[in-house]
Amino acid sequence: MTNTPNRLIHATSPYLLQHAHNPVDWYPWGDEALHKARQEGKLILISIGYAACHWCHVMERESFTDHEVASLLAADYVCIKVDREERPDLDAHFMEILTTMTGSGGWPLHVIATPELLPLHGGTYFPPEPGWGRPSFKQLITLIATQWRERRQALLKDARELRDWLQSRLPGLPKPGGGGWNLRPGTDPALAAMLFWTERLDPEWGGFGEQPKFPQPTILSHFLRQGARGADQALIQPVLDTLDRMAAGGIRDQLGGAFHRYATDRAWQVPHFEIMLYDNALLARIYLEAWQLTGQVRHARVARAILDDLLNRFRLPDGTFISSLDADSAGEEGLYYTWTQDEVIALLGKARGTAFIERFLPDTPEAVVDGRVVVNFLGEPHALWESLDGRAGELAALARERAMRPEPARDDKVLVSWNALMVSALAKVGAALEVPAYLEAARLALGVMLNREPLHHSWRGDRVASGVFLDDYAFLIQALLDGYEAWFDPLLLRRAETLAMEMLRRFQPVSGAPLQLTPIDMASGIPSRVEWHDGVIPSGLSVAMNVLHRLAARDPGGELARETRCIWTGLEGCWRQGAPMVTEMLWSLEFSGQALCEVVISGQGEQELALLREIRRRLMPGLVLSRQVGEGEGERGVLSVRVCRNGACHPSVATVEGLRGLLEG
Repeated sequence: MTNTPNRLIHATSPYLLQHAHNPVDWYPWGDEALHKARQEGKLILISIGYAACHWCHVMERESFTDHEVASLLAADYVCIKVDREERPDLDAHFMEILTTMTGSGGWPLHVIATPELLPLHGGTYFPPEPGWGRPSFKQLITLIATQWRERRQALLKDARELRDWLQSRLPGLPKPGGGGWNLRPGTDPALAAMLFWTERLDPEWGGFGEQPKFPQPTILSHFLRQGARGADQALIQPVLDTLDRMAAGGIRDQLGGAFHRYATDRAWQVPHFEIMLYDNALLARIYLEAWQLTGQVRHARVARAILDDLLNRFRLPDGTFISSLDADSAGEEGLYYTWTQDEVIALLGKARGTAFIERFLPDTPEAVVDGRVVVNFLGEPHALWESLDGRAGELAALARERAMRPEPARDDKVLVSWNALMVSALAKVGAALEVPAYLEAARLALGVMLNREPLHHSWRGDRVASGVFLDDYAFLIQALLDGYEAWFDPLLLRRAETLAMEMLRRFQPVSGAPLQLTPIDMASGIPSRVEWHDGVIPSGLSVAMNVLHRLAARDPGGELARETRCIWTGLEGCWRQGAPMVTEMLWSLEFSGQALCEVVISGQGEQELALLREIRRRLMPGLVLSRQVGEGEGERGVLSVRVCRNGACHPSVATVEGLRGLLEG
């Protein structure tokens, strides 16, 4: 570290600010850095990470605070540091290059390129000394710099050949009938996605694959939606088992309520300890859906525990939410969240402490991190809440003791896309479980985002980072629609329609084309791209198609509906050939086909809350809910509900029993 800051000192990103006192002469991404590389003929080191990334911290301590490394880089490189959360376009571009080159990716992400941004080499974490089959970071930068000085033309030739090879292999939009997971005409793409992911289910511990294991709430939600549509318990039960095991496992902070980013093992025992806003907003949604499908209180309790924890630890004074909590505290990964047996016995006493350890602090090799253990309830996942309730005193004592420890660092920038996911979660859970505090929190955060014009992707305090992305528009429109269906403010519906038209103007190159990640007028130095497949977060394109279909269902003959149908047809290759990768986009099928269920409440009456409760306690994937006053029967002040399916409307009803019959039918 050095007392003299580098150029990152002026950044808004906490991740970039973490590197502002490195001896490395870091630049933020921009014309200044790219021009310097071209002018001086230097290589470019692009280093991408995020504030809560443990291995990013490790590499900073080991390499970027090293003055010898800084000197080597200064001689031959222009060094650019990027926050992947602040610049998802750059992260997607270079991650695609890295995974195509090496077959894997992750963070920190490093690409070494020519002054013209032709990639030469890529990787993730590089150790300070050779190990794990990797060269040391010094060896890497020295070797490539030597080649650049001594055989530049040959290296440029190699770089152009690598570029051509990459371009021939970088995936574009799938084309109908062009190969993929769903080749037969007429096959239900939702079924194709189900078959793909069913084969990857872990039958013992739930979730998908081996390890590391991510929660994958978007895929789990697809299982529940399809199970609800066909009342298929074979699709529903694996999800419920997965949700129970995750909720009881070490991947969940049992003293807080929110989930860590992923588990390092199959059994959800030991997490990678950072806590992300987007993960938990999506997980609150899936646990709510599980409650709507089963009526089991334990699922509702998990959804509420997640949101309560986020409201407690993530909310800023203005009502918006920070991005993440770090994996590290006091320089050690997981220190804040883990325990030794001696600590627990000293806190609870020998008898109570020993009993607690035997049941909830298993000292097995799989559950230990650097000699410390993660609290989990995996021994009895289906009785999680009975375990928690029965151990409330011990858990409260541990929570008080933990509060005295150094807290994990906070990435306190506000991301519109992630905040919008949180608003949707608060609105949905608040409406369904009748929690006024959640609805008020959703209103407040949504108001802050809507009042900041023009729309930006992120800000921190009173400093705004330039740029906006498709995810911001799509997720914010989704939050507006979810907010409207939660508290029926017609202004939210009108704002959603206005933003949807603006989204098309800003992100659609020509009418009928898919929406790209960056605005059509944004020049960033890399090619514009259509980010069509879902990751841990649903893609902006998937959510954009969902909200466009939801709006089109309200006005089937309107301009927005016509454009939506045109785009959807052009994306047929994505939702057919690429069905497993777009489970969120497949939700659009529920709003455009026979699964669409329009429910309109009119008039006023004492039964209104009971009628809404009957609607909201159900998982209805294709639901479009509206509230009308002063129209139809409502003109006489008579409370009624109209249910429409397949383009036909049933006679209005005014009782819970009548509504239940229509919804179940």
